[in-house]
Amino acid sequence: MKSVTKMKMALAVIVFVLLAGRSFAQDTTALSGTVTLDQCIALAIKNNLQINNNRVTADNNQVYVHEAFGNFLPTISANINHSLSEGRVINSVSNTYVTQSTTSAGWGLNFNEVLWNGGAIRNNYQGNKYGYEATKMDLQTQKDNISIQVILAYIQVLSNEEQLMVAKQSVESFRQQTDKASKQNEQGAVSNPADLANFKGQLASAEYNVINLQKAIESSKIALVQYLNVPYTPNFDLEKIPENVEPSAYNGTPDDIYQAALQNLSTIKSSSLKTLSALKYWKAAKGAMWPTVTFGPSAGTSFSSLGTDLQGKKVPYATQLGNNFGSSFGVGLYIPILQGFSLSGRAKLNKIAYDQAKFNENTNKTALQQNIQQAYINVNSGYASYQKLLEEVTDFNEATRIAQVRYNEGVTTVVEYIIAKTSADQAALNLVATKFDYILRTKILDYYQGKLTFK
Repeated sequence: MKSVTKMKMALAVIVFVLLAGRSFAQDTTALSGTVTLDQCIALAIKNNLQINNNRVTADNNQVYVHEAFGNFLPTISANINHSLSEGRVINSVSNTYVTQSTTSAGWGLNFNEVLWNGGAIRNNYQGNKYGYEATKMDLQTQKDNISIQVILAYIQVLSNEEQLMVAKQSVESFRQQTDKASKQNEQGAVSNPADLANFKGQLASAEYNVINLQKAIESSKIALVQYLNVPYTPNFDLEKIPENVEPSAYNGTPDDIYQAALQNLSTIKSSSLKTLSALKYWKAAKGAMWPTVTFGPSAGTSFSSLGTDLQGKKVPYATQLGNNFGSSFGVGLYIPILQGFSLSGRAKLNKIAYDQAKFNENTNKTALQQNIQQAYINVNSGYASYQKLLEEVTDFNEATRIAQVRYNEGVTTVVEYIIAKTSADQAALNLVATKFDYILRTKILDYYQGKLTFK
């Protein structure tokens, strides 16, 4: 239980930092056969609700980036109109009033381009772009978050399974001793009748431990499939850690790990991008307070059924469109003078948002440095504990061997043997728990450096 608590505390450290082609189809197939860690992580990422929600957010922000980029492009519009009039109208040719039915048409093309607006368009586009990149990093953070939780659950299952193997070995050892004592008792060769009772009691205790560990395995498997968001069935096994993977001293210093984390950790990248986005929005708001210079050419033509030539003949539709064609060019200057303080207020609010984003970024970096220091201490402590437990297991196994020999020779009691054997069995269980706890702690440091692997 202590190892489980330590693992959960280690996970809490990661969650603290994390908090500071598309396919949304869910795979609800229950696990079966032998499942690898990579398969578990891929399935969890595919089925996680929050990850899929973040994908939608990222897609939305990508649309905003395209919209902001469109502001660089000129505004182009065309208009075509045809009308029919009855009654008194002005003859556009003779400039006199006439009373009759007339038809008219107009064709126009307008073009407007912003030449300068204090950098508001450029900075607004960059703000949206950095915001979109930040949401992609947030999405990666969520993937890392679920990955480390799956690793935790996966390791817990393996730890329980290996502890069960040790517990079953203990059961087998005490069963052999019990069977031997029972035969001796039947033959009247047992000097102390309590020896058989002691062996039976220890066998029952070892079997009870096996039952608890079997329950723990099923519970840890259920916890794992909850992260995968699939139905639970007990008909699956997890790929074991390669036998040659044993705890070893962790390479790197806390400063090395911190510098790597600044470059690779998605949550830190997100904080930096959000700061840049807020800065650009602030500059865009300030730019909107400056005058805007625009360039706007336009062209148009018209037709009227009253149009005639010098001989009084009707001028054809196409001829009139060609004769009446005209164009113009203009430069406009828009100067914001008083907008009810809305422009200045928006700039102040964006400045506050930038200051807050910068503060959050610095806070996240400070927390990251502190968490890496603590995680590094935990790894070194875990490795030292594992080394001592190796010595403890060796010593207790030797003590058990000696106690076995002495008991068989009748120079010691069964109690001495049981104490030695129980101590050796407990040391073996502690070694397994510490081994997997150490592996988890190394995964935390790997996570900080952007290399979540299980190899």
